[in-house]
This record gives sequence, C-alpha cells and structure tokens, in this order.
Amino acid sequence: MTGFVDHQTAASAGVNDVQRPVEIDVAAVLALLRRQRRLIGGAVSAALLPAAFHLALADPRYSATASVMVDTRRNQMMQLQNEQQITDALADAALVDSQAETIRSEQIAGLVIDGLGLAADPEFAGDPPGAFAAAFGAVKAIFGAAEDADPQALRRAALEAYGKALDVRRIGTSYVIEITFTTKDRAKSAAIANAVAEAYIRDQVEFRAEVMRRAGHWLEGRILALRTQASEAEAAVQDFRGKNNLIDANGKLFADQQLTELTSQLATARSETAQAGARLDRIRAILSSAAGDGAVAETLRNDVIIKLRQQYNDVAKREAEWSGRYGVAHAATVNLRAEMKQIERAIQEELGRIGRTYESDFEIARVREESLQKQIEEVLGEVNKTRRAQVRLRELESGAQSYRTMHDTFLQRYVNAVQQQSSPVTEARILSRAVPPQRKSAPKTLVILGVALAGGLAAGVAAGFLREALDRGIKTAAEAEAATGATCLGVLPLIPRREARAARSRGRGERSPLPIPPDMRAVFRDPVLSHAIDSPFSPFAETLRSVKVAIDAGALGGGGRVIGVVSAVPGEGKTTLAANLALLIARTGRRVTLIDGDLRNPALTQSLAARPKAGLIEVLLGRAGLASALLTDVTTGMRLLPAVAERRVNHSNEILASQAMRELLRVLRAESDYVVVDLPPLGPIVDTRAAARSVDDFVMAVAWSATPAAAVRRALATAPAVRDGLVGVVLTKVDLERYAEFEQDGGLHYDSAVWRRYGAPES
Repeated sequence: MTGFVDHQTAASAGVNDVQRPVEIDVAAVLALLRRQRRLIGGAVSAALLPAAFHLALADPRYSATASVMVDTRRNQMMQLQNEQQITDALADAALVDSQAETIRSEQIAGLVIDGLGLAADPEFAGDPPGAFAAAFGAVKAIFGAAEDADPQALRRAALEAYGKALDVRRIGTSYVIEITFTTKDRAKSAAIANAVAEAYIRDQVEFRAEVMRRAGHWLEGRILALRTQASEAEAAVQDFRGKNNLIDANGKLFADQQLTELTSQLATARSETAQAGARLDRIRAILSSAAGDGAVAETLRNDVIIKLRQQYNDVAKREAEWSGRYGVAHAATVNLRAEMKQIERAIQEELGRIGRTYESDFEIARVREESLQKQIEEVLGEVNKTRRAQVRLRELESGAQSYRTMHDTFLQRYVNAVQQQSSPVTEARILSRAVPPQRKSAPKTLVILGVALAGGLAAGVAAGFLREALDRGIKTAAEAEAATGATCLGVLPLIPRREARAARSRGRGERSPLPIPPDMRAVFRDPVLSHAIDSPFSPFAETLRSVKVAIDAGALGGGGRVIGVVSAVPGEGKTTLAANLALLIARTGRRVTLIDGDLRNPALTQSLAARPKAGLIEVLLGRAGLASALLTDVTTGMRLLPAVAERRVNHSNEILASQAMRELLRVLRAESDYVVVDLPPLGPIVDTRAAARSVDDFVMAVAWSATPAAAVRRALATAPAVRDGLVGVVLTKVDLERYAEFEQDGGLHYDSAVWRRYGAPES
C-alpha cells in the first residue's frame, strides 16, 4: 500500500546510501536558514547589542610602534674563536628572544616611568574610580579624612599599567623587535614607545661598559698570574733538558744523530763483509778445482795470473805442434810439458796468495761489523733513556706553551676590554622611531562588530539547526503522505476567530435561496466552524473542495457515503474539518448529515448556537426519534445529529460499534448523499477503531508542525481499517507564510499571488 515500504527494499536502499558520497542539499540549507531567520536575527541582535554598547562607552586607545634591531655579532672578549662559532650558531634565536624579555623587564620600565614621570600620570596611577568609590572619596575629603597617596603604591600601579600597555614582539624570524605602547593619547603613546627604545639602548650601553670594566679588572689579575706561570714552566723545560742531556742540533737530539750515523755505517760494513765473503768463497772454489777453466773469469782481474795463463797457453800451443811434428817422447816436447807444469804451479801459488788476501779482508770486515753492532746497541740504550725523557720534556713544553698562549690571548682581550670601556657601540640599534598614530587601535570597531556578528550568526544558525532537529512535527505534504500512506489533499490555514467573524459578517448577503422553514436557524455559533461557506473563495474552502473530489472519485454504486473524519491525537482540528466539509458540500445543494461521533469530547455539540435536548445516544437507545434529534443549518440545509450527554459515557466504543449505530447509518445513507462523522482521535481511545467497519471513507486531519510523524504512523498502525479506507490527509492549522518556506518545490501553491488571480476578492 502507498506509504509503507518493504523492509528488505529499505535495507538495500540504506546500503546504497552508505556507499554513496554525502551530498549537501544547498537549497534545503538555505530554506532552513530562511525559516529560522527570526531566531538567527535575534541571536545576531543579542550579540551586536553588547558589542555596540561597549563601543559606545569604551575610550579610544592609540598604539605607537618603535623598532629595534639586535646585532647578533656578539662581543667575543670572553670566548675562543671555535667556541664563538658554536655558540652563535645555537644562540642567535635565543639572544633575540632574551633581548625582547629585557625590554619587558621591570628595570627598563622603571627607567621609562621615572624619566617621563608616569607615576603622576592619572592614566598610570590606577583605574579611575567608579561612581560609588568617587562619592565615597568625596565624602572623605569633606570630612578631612582624605589620605595622601603612597608614592610606592603609585609606582606599583604605574608599573602594572605600563606592563599592560606595552607589547614587545619579534618580527618573524628576523632580528627586529617591535615595541608597541598603547595609551589614550596619540602623542603620549609615541613618546613612551621611543622612551622605551632609548632606555633599552642606554641600558645596553651602561651594561656593556660595566661588563668591560669588570672584565678588565679580572683580566689584569689573570694576566699577571699567567705570566708568572709561563716563566716558571719555560725555566722547568730548560732545567730538564740540561739534566737529561737533551741537547739538539739542527732540530735533532745528539743520540738520535749518532744512532743514525752508526746504523748507516753498519749497513755499509755488512755489505763489505758480504762482498769479502763472496770473493773468499769463490777463490776457495777455484783452488779446489785445480786451476780449471772455470777459474779464468776470476783470475782475469789479476795481472800475474793473466800473464801466467798467457804463457801457459803459448807453451801448450808449441807443445801441441812439436808433439805432432816430433812425437810425444821427443825431448823438446817433454821440456815443454815440464814448463807447462811449472806455469800451473805458479798459477796455483798466486791463487793461494790471493785467497789468503781475501780471507784477511773478510776477517777485517767481519770484525768491523761486530764492532759497529756493539756501538749501536750501546747507543740504543741511550736513545731509550732519551725517549723516555722526551715524553716528560714534551709535557713540560706543552704546559709552558699553553701558559704562554693563554697569556697572549688574555693580554689581547685585556687591551680590547680597555678600549671598549668607553665605546658607545651596542648589540642593538633603533631601526625606526614611533610617530603619533592617525587611527585608534582599540577598541577595534570592525573586529568587535565582526566577531559579534560571526558569533551571533554561528549561535543563531546552531540554534536554528537544533530547533529544526528537535521539531518532529509534520510540515509538508510529502511528510504527511509518507507518514499516512495517503495523498495530501490540501492544507487548512489557521483562521483567527476575528477573521472568521468578519467573514461571517461579509457572507450574510450570500445566503442560500433554498426555502427555509420558520424553525430553522444557524447551527454553529463559532464562526470558524462555518468559515468555508462564509469565505468560499479562500484556500480554506478550496482544500475542502479537494477533499470532496477525492471522496467522489472513490465512490462506487448508489446511496450515500459515510465519511469519517479522524486525527491521531486530540486538538488537530478534525472537528473544524468535519463541520466545514459538511457545510461546504451542503451548500452545493447536496443532502448532508453531520454526526458528532466523539462521545467523550463532543466539540461539535458544544459549539452549537442552542443547547439540544436529544442527540446520538438518545436516538441509539430509543429515547428520542431521529427527526426530533436532528438540527438543520438555516444557511445550507445541512442536518446535524449532536451528542448530548450529561456525563462522559462508559463504553462509548460499544455504542459506536453497536447494531443500532449500523442501522442508524443505514437510514441516514438512504436519506442523505453524504454522512460526515466527527470521530474521536485514534491515539487515546479505541472508539474509531470500533466504528471503522461502518464507515466507507476516512479523511485524516494532521495539525501542521505540531503532530509528529511517528505519532501518526503509530495511530494508523493500531487501526488497519482506517488506514485501508483512508481517502487522504489534510494539514490543519497551517501558517501559510511559513508553510511556503518548507515547500521547496512550490507545494500546493497556497501563496497570495495565486489566490489574487484565482480567488475572488473579499468584499
């Protein structure tokens, strides 16, 4: 059925909603803001009012700014070069921040206050007294009880006011510090800002001079001590040299030079010994070979052997010739061979002599090598002693050099300190002086109003969203249709009684031309219940025509239609809807009977022009006839069956569900074209559910912006017959101006422009 959604479909739709990105309906947000414009406007007004009050009463204040630049190239008097580089790299930012805190210090404040006499300035002597305090002071002055101001108290008050008015801040990461001072006077602000900068520079000059004086005195004593220590250390070095024979020549100690020379001689001696040994071994090998051919290479360098060898060769050549010529046994050949042997013996003797010479040379070289080795070992012992002494000597020399270096460094710093004691150069300089400002700095009108406006808007918008979130009432035709599952047939505007009375007065000339019996009269004394016929061209009447069209569209077969008018909760205007619907249909000439079926709260009966004697209950119980209980409206001919009861009826649901009630409706169907029944609300009681089977169609009244959708759904869920027979829903008590704000798509077009074209002007 329309208005009820399958749970599985809803679940799948919910999944898809989760997967889709969140979208903001700008039009809906703007409509919400438009609806809550009064609340937002009130919040903005509530925020702007104290802001405007403050701006009207606050004294204007003016801020003047002077700039000071801090030179980070600090005095290097008390630091070594490498220490200075490390410290400057780490302390530049801290230095600038420290100088800013120095400018804020009480010492600078005291210099400025004393220099300008701010303790006597009323602006710095404390806040001006209030009205009560001023009156109390005046009374004390009259009776001579006035007390002299305490100078210390005035100075403390001036210091406190000075601290509040001073603002010192570093500009970004630069070395520039801005000094801003705020007072009620332009010129005073500039003068104090400049005085603060000058006091800071003067304080830095004096502090630097004092530091240099103290450093000079300290350095002077330190230099004398270092000079004595350096002299004593140098004397200790010379004494140690003499005691340990650490005399050097050409940058080297004597023992080191001697060791070097002996090492070089030992290398030479070892080379000579090796050569002599090699020659000796060679000559021994030659001697053992009995002057073979292998000895030629060795003997070539000896003249005697060379000659002997040449003689031997000559003799050997002759011997070979003669042996061939005269024979081996010839005497001459024998003599030649004897001569050859004699020459060989001479060669061997010469070789033996040479070997003895080589052996002597080898022995001499070996002895010399051994002598040099012993000398080196002795010198090495001396060198080791010297080396151990050198360690101590280097310690003494290092200490003496340190004392001398420190003495020279401190002497240079002392000279610099003496020169800088009278130097006016400081680490800071005034970059720009303050001038009297042209505009006030406080209170900042635009800022205060902007903050107040933004705060009011934020609070108003938040309150508007919260109000909308907490408001669960049905406000649009779409919401009504979603809650009931039926078509929204229109809206009934909220009609003030004064407007209804005026409409009734205007409508008296438009009475029905139907013949009226003498005993017939107007039924309702409340003009709201007959507004549809008193103002037939109004949106109110047009909505009721829409209801009639919907009822007629669903009618099947002949006979009258029983139409039940219901609501979810009391007070939703169902009685007004039922009465006006019945009167409007009757005004067309149709036969209409209106029944007050709300037996526990018979609002229709209570609004009658005259008190009836019998009604629905009496007819059903047989105590009165139907004709005698019916009342007829003099204007439209509509018949009304009231509900007369001395007290509330128990089991009213049984009465409405009785056979007698069904029989009564059968009779009225035959006599009427439409039977309209004003039924009790669905929520509190069960009367409507009990009588639902006897009713053909239902029209539901929902109070606009008052009835929650959940209440409507719960009420219809308890009455399935009503829900199934529901022709449509009507929004009642509607504020048309506000209703248009909720209907983004035009809604049902109940705006004044439409009704100026299609509704006849009221006369």
